[in-house]
Amino acid sequence: MKVKYFGLFVTFLILATALQPICAADPIEYYKTGINVSDQYGNYANQFNLNSSTEEKFKSALFTYYFGKDPTDIEIVPLAWRWVVFDLYKVTTDGSNPVLYYHDRKMTNWRGVVETANIRFEPGDYVLIVSYGGNKKDRLSPSDASVKIHVS
Repeated sequence: MKVKYFGLFVTFLILATALQPICAADPIEYYKTGINVSDQYGNYANQFNLNSSTEEKFKSALFTYYFGKDPTDIEIVPLAWRWVVFDLYKVTTDGSNPVLYYHDRKMTNWRGVVETANIRFEPGDYVLIVSYGGNKKDRLSPSDASVKIHVS
């Protein structure tokens, strides 16, 4: 009887020793990233109202931020030489099945800013989604931002 319990005890010790490094490992902490979207003049907004048949560019600023010991102490650092994806969807009248109107993938400059090409808009509603896929090596989290555009 004692031999049974001894065998179970040894089996438990082997399992606990094997699982200990997995359970004790710290999860990888990713730095938060953010994206700000503005028009070609540097105006930041959640929605832009444009006139029909105008050409417009949009700028995107990609950054990461660190919190200091004080919660109000935030350091914002631009992310240079990172790929950012621009997807512009034209929203249908019933709101279902948006149509991809513009797609581009561009790299940020040394200030973390990237700009779309001139986009000619037709009347309707659009949604611009700017996304960054993150980076495991540099421990940067993915992020995205969206902006509504109304063209009349």
